[in-house]
Order: sequence, then C-alpha cells, then structure tokens
Amino acid sequence: MKKRLWAGLLVLCLLFACSSIGASEEVFNQQSGDYDYLPLADGTARLVKYYGSEADLVVPAELDGLKVTEIADSAFSWNDDIERVTLPEGVEKIGSQLFAYSTFLEAVTFPSTLKEIGSNPFIGCDEALDITILGGILELKDGVLFNRETHTLICYPEAMEEASYVIPDGTETIGSMAFYGSQHLKSLTVPASVTSIERRAFYLCERLRELNLPDEIPDLGSEVFLGCSSLTAISFPKGIKSIPASLFRNCKSLTEVSLPSTVKSIGLDAFRGCLNLESIELPKKVSALSSGVFADCRRLTEVILSEKTAVIGPSAFNGCESLAHIDLPQTVTKIDREAFYGCKALAEIQLPEKLAVLGENAFYGCVALTSVTIPSSISLINRGAFGLCVTMTDLVISEGVTHIAENAFFCCQSLQRVSLPATLSVMAPSAFDQCPQAVFSVPAGSKAEQLCQTLGLNYETRVAE
Repeated sequence: MKKRLWAGLLVLCLLFACSSIGASEEVFNQQSGDYDYLPLADGTARLVKYYGSEADLVVPAELDGLKVTEIADSAFSWNDDIERVTLPEGVEKIGSQLFAYSTFLEAVTFPSTLKEIGSNPFIGCDEALDITILGGILELKDGVLFNRETHTLICYPEAMEEASYVIPDGTETIGSMAFYGSQHLKSLTVPASVTSIERRAFYLCERLRELNLPDEIPDLGSEVFLGCSSLTAISFPKGIKSIPASLFRNCKSLTEVSLPSTVKSIGLDAFRGCLNLESIELPKKVSALSSGVFADCRRLTEVILSEKTAVIGPSAFNGCESLAHIDLPQTVTKIDREAFYGCKALAEIQLPEKLAVLGENAFYGCVALTSVTIPSSISLINRGAFGLCVTMTDLVISEGVTHIAENAFFCCQSLQRVSLPATLSVMAPSAFDQCPQAVFSVPAGSKAEQLCQTLGLNYETRVAE
C-alpha cells in the first residue's frame, strides 16, 4: 500500500514539474519603442503591432537585436498618421489586411525577401496608392497587385478609376477581399483560368453591375458578392453544386437569378436582403432550405420549390412581405422557427400531410392568412406558431395533435371557429390569448372539453368520431 502511495505522489510531482517547465517556456509579446513583437523559436521576431504616429515610416529590420522575419495580420491597421511605409529586407511573411483602414496611406515599399502574404493588405485604404516592389513573390499588373507564385489576384485598389476590368488570363485565384470596396468598377470579366474565388472577394463593390463568369464555374467562397448593391442579374454556368453562405446577401438590386440543375444545396443567408428579387425556382436536387436563405427579400412573389424539399429552415422566408402564395410539396416534414415570420401578404397555406415539426413563430405575423388546417402528422403546435394572424377566421386542428404551446394563436382577433381534436392533452393557458371571438368545437367528454372548461373558453360539443 505504501509503495502505491509513493508511486502516486511521484507521478503527481513529475506532472507538476512538466507543467511548470511548459509554463516557463511560454512566450508573450514584447515591446520595443512603438512596436509590439513576438520572439520566434528560430531566434527571429514577428512584428505584431505598430502604435506610432510617423508619417514617413521606415520599419526597422531588427527589434531588440532580433531580425524581423514576419509581420502579423493588421499590424499597421487603423492608423491615421502613416502615409508612406518601407518594409525591411529580411521580412519573409506578411499576414492579412496589413494596412486595413489606414486611410491616409499613400505609398508602400515591399521587400525582395517576401515569400508569403495574406489577403488584401489595403482594405479600407481609399486613396491612390504608390506601390513599390523590390522583388520576391509580388508583382503589379496595370496597378493591380498579384502573387506571381500562386497566381493570385491579391488587391484591386479601391481608388482604381476604370469602370471595367478583365482579369488577366493565367490568374488562378481571386483572393479574399481582393476587390473590397471598389469605388468605380461596374463590369468584371473572370477568365477560364480562375479556379477559386475566395471569401468576400467582391465585398461592397457597390457599383458592380455586370459579372462575366467562365463556363467552368470556379470554387466559390462564402459572402463573395456580399453588399454588391448594384448587381442586377447573374446566371451560373452548369456544374456548380452548392451556393455558399451569404453569397448574394444584401445585393439589393438583384432581380433575376438562374440556378442550374446541378445545384444540390444553398447556404444560409445566401439571398438574404435581396430586396428586389421577385422570383426564384429551386433546382430539383435541393432538399433543404437553409437558415435565412431568402429572408428580407421584400418583393419576392414567386417561389417554386423542389419536389424533394424536406426541410424549410429557420427564417427561410422571414420578412418576405410580398409573398402571397407558396406551394409546399408533400415531402416537407419540417418547417423550422420563424420560417414565414412576417410574410404579410401570405393569404393561404396548405400544410403537407407528412409535416412533423412546426417551429416556434413559424407563421407569426402572417396577417393576411384566413384559414389553416393542422395535419394529423403534427403532435405539437409550437409557441407563437400562428401568433398575430389577425385575419384568420377558421382553424381546424386534426386528430393526432396532443399539445398546443404558449401563444400558439396569440392575437388571432378574427378567429371564430376552432375545431379541437380528441387527442389533445395539453393546451397552454395563453395558447389562444386575445382571441375574443373564438368558439371551440370539442368532442363530448374529451380532454379537450376539460381544457376548455378549465381555461374558461367558449365552446360547444360534438359527437366524437
């Protein structure tokens, strides 16, 4: 027994010693003048942040005797003082968004030793830039910054005045944020050599109206066209299988989208905020609508769903104020929370016979909806499911429904006739709150009758079927 105790104590001592050694080797940022830096394992330094206010900045090649070989993401960002910057020879790696929102930046010199660079170093720098490249991986083509080794378009400067641009043939990647905030670009042609367009590549290109994509669709990142508020139409070449998340979010002028039959999935918020999108037909292979996919498409009047649609995700059509009618395929088994929230024009809806889940607030605020039949496949009518449907007059709840949750039909002020099933066992006291005209039809002697008596509801009995 004593041997085991001593062995256990020895193990604990060793573990404590090892953790103490690990803690002593942890490295933190150091400060040298106006710079924060991080000592690296190879005896060099990573410049982390510059806090100074020099207009003409020559970045030192060493900090406290350590050679600077790396510069971290955003190291010179949000600095309103720097105007001209020279990066030192010896720097091999530069992070993303190096000078982001340093709005008075005019000129930058990159070293010949550079081997790696992150995404657009100049986002939010809206002045004309004088870029000097001493060698290495970078090159300028007509004022546009490229990585010559990876064939990546890194930065199309915001102040470029051309209204149209043809990306050079041979370019393989359009980098993240590459065209961020372009002030004048209206037309863009992407060559067939491009195989990848990274996240937010055209973010906030507010004047971009025309986009010519190659026949072979490149790999698209999320939010590629986020905020391209002048883009009116886009037609995808055949072959694309998925529409990434937020791809066209807040493309306010987009009225027309043609999706090829090869599309199988559409990411969350893909078309959210496309205020002028009027109609959309989903390809046959799309079986689920992601969260917020068409939310706030206020002029959307026509939606043709795939016959394989099984799930309508959270807030899928939230705020689609002009959507008056939608045919739900019988394959739909789930309508998630707030799926049709605030669809003010929706006057009729036929719930599929296999629908199993009706989420919270699914049809809340559908003020034009006049009647609803809840199918027998549903056991729970969720909280707020038809709340504030103020013109609804008729409601049939089929046999099979067992629970009606809080505020399920809150403030359905015009509701007159409600048929409750014999299977109903639980009904929240607020389920029909502020439904002053409602008269409930219940099977005689059923639990539904007991619930109406307990809650003081106006009811009449019918012969149980």
